[in-house]
Amino acid sequence: MDFSLGTGLTYLNGQYREIVYTNTNSANPYLSELLWNLDNIFLLNFTLGASKGPWSLDLSLGTAVTEGSGIMEDYDWGDYSKTDWTNWSTSLIFLDKSFFLDVNSSYKYKLNSSFSFPVKLGYKLNYLDWEDESGEYIYYWDFKDEVYFDPVQTGDFGGVNGIDYKVIQNIFYASSGIIFTTGNITTGINLALSPYIYAWDLDHHIIRKLYFLDTFIANFWYRTELSLKLKVRPKGEFLLTVFREELPEAIGDTFQYDEDSSDPEEVGTQSGYYADGAGLASVLWGIELSYIWTF
Repeated sequence: MDFSLGTGLTYLNGQYREIVYTNTNSANPYLSELLWNLDNIFLLNFTLGASKGPWSLDLSLGTAVTEGSGIMEDYDWGDYSKTDWTNWSTSLIFLDKSFFLDVNSSYKYKLNSSFSFPVKLGYKLNYLDWEDESGEYIYYWDFKDEVYFDPVQTGDFGGVNGIDYKVIQNIFYASSGIIFTTGNITTGINLALSPYIYAWDLDHHIIRKLYFLDTFIANFWYRTELSLKLKVRPKGEFLLTVFREELPEAIGDTFQYDEDSSDPEEVGTQSGYYADGAGLASVLWGIELSYIWTF
């Protein structure tokens, strides 16, 4: 049996969409949409593997070592007769905590000395937690009186922490691809698909002193990978991987909680429930370079 140990760095970008649906027959189905753009994040990764013949078991862990330089844009639709947003604001966002896990088992069918076809079953966890610094806003619509502002309200929140957000995705997947080896160079392409994803997010509206917990069950997620492996020593190799993964828009339920007056960091009493009131979508892409030792 062979064992492997690896470490690497990933450059990660992407976007999470947090959606609130309206219950009215409006021109636009959204009441609100927050676009959390994740930019310039670096992850430190570790891998551990065991293989015997065509079978292998692999584990990878990753966490961010930078907070990134993302921007969140918040759109609201107050006038349901129109498709255009009425209110908008923007924030700087900073990644606070993160954790990525991938554990899988695979079987590699070898066609000849050059081509092989891996089949893999696995579980993937994506966890991200970030804070914002609220900035500019444009408000056309007064939600309290349900009329347009005259004149339009514009300004700047001055960098206050307005919304914190965390999201977890549990992804169960199957994948397959093609691996081509010639000399010390191995190239590969792989496609992973998931029929079952359980996800949730927690949105802390600090200014409003409210928490919104959304839960989702989705049946489609995919990830594509291109890889290039270069053996530089009998037991050592560099691996370069380019990947993109996406969860299309999924619908879930919203649980609303009042902020705990004794501890603002904790949810308090449930004050609302909205079936099919929330949406979640995400796209992540990145480039990973790692070094792997086999022993």
